[in-house]
Order: sequence, then C-alpha cells, then structure tokens
Amino acid sequence: TIHLQEERLNNFKTVLEALERPGEKALIRAASKYINDYKDIINSQILLSQTPQGQLYPSYRYSLPDFLDALIVIAEEGVGGRKFYLGEPTGAQGVKYGIVNVIMFLAQAYKESIQYDACDENNWELVNDRFP
Repeated sequence: TIHLQEERLNNFKTVLEALERPGEKALIRAASKYINDYKDIINSQILLSQTPQGQLYPSYRYSLPDFLDALIVIAEEGVGGRKFYLGEPTGAQGVKYGIVNVIMFLAQAYKESIQYDACDENNWELVNDRFP
C-alpha cells in the first residue's frame, strides 16, 4: 500500500483541476504554448535584424526565451500597475485576443527595435558596418 494514497490522489486531482480552470494563469499557459508552437517561424522570420545594406541576421539582443520570460512577468505582475492583455479567461475567443495582442506587440517591436538590433533608441551611426 501507498502511504496516504487517498489523500495524495485527492491533492493531485485538486492541482489538476486548478491548472485547467480558466483564469489568468491558463491564458498565460495558452499564449506561451501558442508562441512556442511557432518558435521556428518567429526565430526565422521575426526575430531578425538587418545590416545597413539590408542583409538579415538573427538578432543579438532579442530571443524568444527572453521574450516569453518577459511576457509572463508583465502578464502576471504587470508594470506600473498595468498588465499585458492576454485575452479574457472566459468565452469562446479567450486567448485569441491575447495572441493578436502579442502579434501586434511583436510587429511594433520589430518596426522600432528588432530590425535594428536596438534596445532603446535608434542610432543611425554605423560602427563596423552595423548599427550600434
């Protein structure tokens, strides 16, 4: 026999039910899974920077694991009292609105920073044929 078998089984069921319950954590898990499912596309088509001559290369500053870590923090804890919107925990559309928000965020980040491998402001001065 297993020591405290029934109690352990009940505790395990409780944890599983909590994990499946709709809510903020479920949205974060769903968004992370969706993004991870498309990691090859994101890495090969979005997280690319370009030289002044237009040649693409994998970004030195932006990576998918770092993005996901940051997304989880700003979705759970927020910044300045505001959280990153990942959708509504109830309803058929649920996380779809959150995924669109992530996609729009990445599009804006690409336009302003990722394509230049810049982290705060765009600097158009070339250093070794690259933007600093």
